[in-house]
Amino acid sequence: MKFFLAAVVFVTALMAQAPNPSGSIAGKWHLLQGSDDEINIPHHRVDLVFRGGQNALSGAVINRTTGGDIPLAGIRFDGNILTLQMGPTIQGSLPPMLTMTWKGNKFEGRWMRGTTEIGPMFKLVRF
Repeated sequence: MKFFLAAVVFVTALMAQAPNPSGSIAGKWHLLQGSDDEINIPHHRVDLVFRGGQNALSGAVINRTTGGDIPLAGIRFDGNILTLQMGPTIQGSLPPMLTMTWKGNKFEGRWMRGTTEIGPMFKLVRF
């Protein structure tokens, strides 16, 4: 019986860390550099908000001065990989995409131009 209860607690903890099966990542997130402290959130960050579910997901950068939203140009989430397009496509040329993978209780990833990684590692953590 103790083993069963321990297994239930373990599985429940895992489920609490992951987005639900519908792919919901709705809520507010901090975009941090990969080495930034996740407890004492640094001032040099970007705050994002995601709304809706996997089939109708939208997102925005939160203006930390006014509280207003600056819509993302594109967002895609397949339940594991999150891809963000911050700027518009200009004359058929896609800007770099922030491509992140779900890791435990956060997303981690890099800016990508096609299949080429650009710059340092970043992470998204909830707030």
